[in-house]
Amino acid sequence: MSNKIEQTLHLAGQAAVLIAVSQICGKDHVLLTKRAEHLSSHSGEVAFPGGMWEPSDANLMETALRESHEEVGLHPARVKVNSELQATHTRRGVRVTPFVAEIDSPEGLVPCPDELESLFWVPMEFLLQDLRVRTDLFQMNGVTYWAPVYHFSGFEIWGFTARLLVDFLNTHHGQEISRANTAPEKIYPLV
Repeated sequence: MSNKIEQTLHLAGQAAVLIAVSQICGKDHVLLTKRAEHLSSHSGEVAFPGGMWEPSDANLMETALRESHEEVGLHPARVKVNSELQATHTRRGVRVTPFVAEIDSPEGLVPCPDELESLFWVPMEFLLQDLRVRTDLFQMNGVTYWAPVYHFSGFEIWGFTARLLVDFLNTHHGQEISRANTAPEKIYPLV
């Protein structure tokens, strides 16, 4: 079997996202987007730039870079990928690999109206405080997963995106964010 066919079989159905960090007024901020309401899946939800692997992508890092360019106009030349976080699965079973990157400037990014309603920057200081308003509990295959819920500037950051933020903060910023918190818990039924 050729390498291209092996790669297609291996990466088909996987996704990648970019956890893009940039300086605003000398402080780190993380880029998030709000998906357009007209989309058939995850409409109106807050997410990282990213999406599904396509056969034209050499690897999942290219997927994250291509999707970020398509969604917010972030040219790959402006991105310095620093690390790859451990891949994890969404509630629907999609394997997602996050890539942590620095971008040269927050300037010049524009949400693609076909996919996004808006983009916004969350200060790292806010995220590090873990000021959650709720902890959501999801059950999948007999395992309970949790995710914090944050409210920031009119946006609700929850679910898979919040889980990736926790992984990023714990891995790259020495945090120990866990389920234990004074915020109320909400249990979502089995899928």
